[in-house]
Amino acid sequence: MSETKQILVVDDHFEMQDFLRSMLELSGRNYDVIAVPSAEEGWLELRRRSFSLMMTDLRLPGMSGLDLIRRARQLQGDLPVIMITAYGTPQGRQEARELGVLRYF
Repeated sequence: MSETKQILVVDDHFEMQDFLRSMLELSGRNYDVIAVPSAEEGWLELRRRSFSLMMTDLRLPGMSGLDLIRRARQLQGDLPVIMITAYGTPQGRQEARELGVLRYF
């Protein structure tokens, strides 16, 4: 049996959290998805456990997704990150690239 992978989803829209959780469950892989609505709560989760992947929105209430990634790099420098946003800009894409984000949608 394969090891359960911990995935952190950070998005303030519960519909997006549910969508991402459903897509991961439908993949047939063994994932434990932790979904939180803010970067601050995401930061708390990152401090509690190690994750195999983080999926985060760019625009969040309070701390931004980019700020969360910066903090995450301090704890787990090799954490794979996917950023999903409806408010993408060339500057945001460049900053995400510089932070080592795998995919920016």
